[in-house]
Amino acid sequence: MIYQSDHLTLRSVMDVFHGEINDVMICEEISGNRGSYYTLLTVKSHETVKKLLRIIRQSERSMECCVDMFTSNNCYCLVFPYIKERKLADFYMAKAIPLTLCEDICLSLLLQCMSSTLPYPLLELVLRQGQIHLLKDNSIVLGYCLDLSELNENSGQKECAMQCAIRIRELLQEKTTKKNVSYQLLLKKIPKKSYSDFRELYKDIRLSKTIIGKRSIKN
Repeated sequence: MIYQSDHLTLRSVMDVFHGEINDVMICEEISGNRGSYYTLLTVKSHETVKKLLRIIRQSERSMECCVDMFTSNNCYCLVFPYIKERKLADFYMAKAIPLTLCEDICLSLLLQCMSSTLPYPLLELVLRQGQIHLLKDNSIVLGYCLDLSELNENSGQKECAMQCAIRIRELLQEKTTKKNVSYQLLLKKIPKKSYSDFRELYKDIRLSKTIIGKRSIKN
């Protein structure tokens, strides 16, 4: 299948997801910038297209991470950079690494969320659907292979911060020692939905990491 915009000519090379609302595929650019790969979301539902356009129009975020948006083959198409899958759930080995490295990975996830240009409803979907990838250097990147049937246009930074907190709790739960201050804080705050933005969550993770660092120096 070929998808054509004013800037790109994309050929589907791998199907990732087929759903009632949208499909996701990996595409190769076959015009000017040959050999480049992209993640393509094709939205088949007119109601979801309207929802997406409202989200993008009303968002204060620029959505610079989206390479192109266009209509092709009776679908609304969103083009994102291709992220080679190294899903956190598959590559994260908590038991084999020290707590400090676990917290570094948590902070990397937080920083990716804070710097992302995705509107909050899309970012919340990325977090909820586990589109979080762990690179070989233990840094985090966010992916775009999304099932838009779960898209909630009312999700804001609070919902994103809570989803991020849940993911971080999962990353830290293998390290349930007294030194794991971050995990203990998250256990108390997540049920109360205490995080209203990323800065509060970052402060807790960063502060607890600092406390551990001071203890290590004293020891």
